[in-house]
Order: sequence, then C-alpha cells, then structure tokens
Amino acid sequence: HYHTEEYIRASGVPFTFLRAGLYTDNVPQGVSAGDVIRVPAGDGRCAWVTRNDVAAAAVGVLTSRGHEGQSYDVTGPEALTMAETAECLSAVVGRRIVYQPQTPEEARATRSTSRLEKFEAERRALTGHGLDEYEVEVFVSHFAQIAAGDLALVSDAVPKLTGRPAESLTDYLRSHPESYSHLL
Repeated sequence: HYHTEEYIRASGVPFTFLRAGLYTDNVPQGVSAGDVIRVPAGDGRCAWVTRNDVAAAAVGVLTSRGHEGQSYDVTGPEALTMAETAECLSAVVGRRIVYQPQTPEEARATRSTSRLEKFEAERRALTGHGLDEYEVEVFVSHFAQIAAGDLALVSDAVPKLTGRPAESLTDYLRSHPESYSHLL
C-alpha cells in the first residue's frame, strides 16, 4: 500500500491512513488437514487484529478530530509466533494443532501451504485451473512479512482511537466459536 499512500500524499487531499495488520478471523482458516498450520512465517511474530477493532478504529477517526495527516498501525494487543498461535487454537479445539514452518520456495512450489491449498482446490473445482502466480505470491508475501518481523509491532491505535483495549486472539476465539467450528 506504500505507493497508494504516496499517491494520496502527493495529491494534497486530506488523509488519515489506517494500516491494519493481518486479520484474527483468518487464523482458524489456516489449519490444514492433520491439524497443522503450514506457512513460511519462520519464527516471526504477528499482532493479529480483529476486523471489529479495525472498524472501531475507523469510527474513532471519523467521529473525532485531530487525525488529519496521521497514519495509524492498527494491531492486536500482542504479537504471537505461529507456534503460539497454534497453541491458542489448540486450547479452544481441545487437541494439539502444530506449526510447521515452510520456506517461501516450498510454499510456492508445493502450494501445500495452509489456506493456499484450500483456495487452490476451490479454484480448480470451479475453473479447471489453480491459482495464478500473482495470487500465490500475495499469499506467501503475508507470511514472509511475519518472518521478517514486519508484523510484530504492537501499537496503541485501538485503545487510543476507541477508548477500549484491542481484542486478543484468545479472547476472539472464546467469543467467536463459529470461527473454528470447522475444526471441531
């Protein structure tokens, strides 16, 4: 989104940028057959954020003053490794889910990466061909960002803009059992 932000800055239009992290509600979708989360995230951390927190932050910006020209990294309250993320999921489903790191090359070549394999199969069923290289690269790049430490930042944007704490992955899973019902 860097180029989009630069374009808007150069246009002279008033702006406030909300830079949302990766969404918490996608986490349960990342569990593959055999209760494995297989992604190229290394030992990096991610401050998963709920869509509700992002929406509440946007409402905070739109209903108060002083945000013009500001950029906010909208994150959850903690940065978890994928192994810690798997532990959170294990606690709610009542069985062990594990993280199995991949290299980006393995993810691109095998497409056996969590969630990517599901999208690949759905696309093949609907169209007769799988995901294109760009779609695979977008997916892999999210986890490469985790591996590189780019998504480890925990910001105070949600509490600052909403007046309440950001929701943790554990709290989200407890209050949204439908998000992982496919794992039960």
